[in-house]
Amino acid sequence: MITEAINIIEVYAVRGQGHSLELLITTLASELQDATGCICYHATRSSTSSDLWIVTGQWTSAAAMEEHYTHPGLDGVMKLLGSPAVSRICVGTFIETAA
Repeated sequence: MITEAINIIEVYAVRGQGHSLELLITTLASELQDATGCICYHATRSSTSSDLWIVTGQWTSAAAMEEHYTHPGLDGVMKLLGSPAVSRICVGTFIETAA
């Protein structure tokens, strides 16, 4: 299957709090895995900083990625934003364009 779009959520925990976010972040990735057009949704802890989680979604199309922004599972991002263990969140997208 070809990946045409990718979204990335970087979750920076307050120093020493990365472990406390594991359940919330892995649940978020698991719930979004079932979105239409999702190739995979994965959460991983940074190998260089235990306070950084990287959540990525790979999509069959840009439209599928954009549609997932209305998925109820994204309520988990709002929970992250309200968590005292989170320092900041960065979001990015990459879309394949025709050459």
